[in-house]
Amino acid sequence: MNEPLCKYMQVGLVHFMAYPETINGDGPVYETVRKIAIDDFFNAIEITWIKDVTIREKVRKILSDSHMTVAYGAQPRLLTERLNINDLDEKSRMKAVASLKDGIDEACEMGASGFSFLSGKYEESIKEDAYKALVMSVKELCEYAKTKGNTKGIN
Repeated sequence: MNEPLCKYMQVGLVHFMAYPETINGDGPVYETVRKIAIDDFFNAIEITWIKDVTIREKVRKILSDSHMTVAYGAQPRLLTERLNINDLDEKSRMKAVASLKDGIDEACEMGASGFSFLSGKYEESIKEDAYKALVMSVKELCEYAKTKGNTKGIN
């Protein structure tokens, strides 16, 4: 093959896995995203929460200027805060759902074309109830994402 890879695929990486010091939504987020954005090899990136609004705006701008495809991984939001969208405690489940809704807002703000998250742990003895809670959470999140009406945002 003598043609560039980008003719057949987008090459990207999961930013918060490549730079684990950013997994909590802080650390050298801008510097490390910038390093990826200016590297001609990459044309896609999966980011996660960026707590500082000023840094988030700088990252949004560099990703937009670089024309990178952006995806948003909400797994760190849940894992670092020990949240679980299939928690049987309704207050805890709603806290997890609220965090993911904030993540959807942030993903839209960042121009992300995708949003990923994960289910939580459960005991085998309550598997069916945990599954019902998970389904309820996912439906709530999908309904929320539909309200965004952002054609450049979450698909």
